[in-house]
Amino acid sequence: MPEMTVVNTSPLFYLHRLGLLEVLNRLYGNVTIPEATHHPLALVILDDKLARRIAEMQRFRLTGTAGVLLRAKEKGFIPALKPAIEKLLGLNFRLKPDLVKSILEFAGE
Repeated sequence: MPEMTVVNTSPLFYLHRLGLLEVLNRLYGNVTIPEATHHPLALVILDDKLARRIAEMQRFRLTGTAGVLLRAKEKGFIPALKPAIEKLLGLNFRLKPDLVKSILEFAGE
């Protein structure tokens, strides 16, 4: 488990809409919603493309809403990934079709 997990509003919004907000604490323990932070061991959960680029330049460990869902599936917190991804896409969350395919294949679905 990372020493610190930082999450912005997009993953919070979509996980809440999916009814899966609690998986953040179950997966990562304490979750921080900061004004700004820089911690070299932090896991940052972002969906916004520009924010992800900046986090990568700062050498943060990085994932997004889809990555949280994948990890929740791996840990058994959700029974299947595909329904959650389909519901996420129905909420106008944008994922490239090839990325959806890769995520589902990685999850064994």
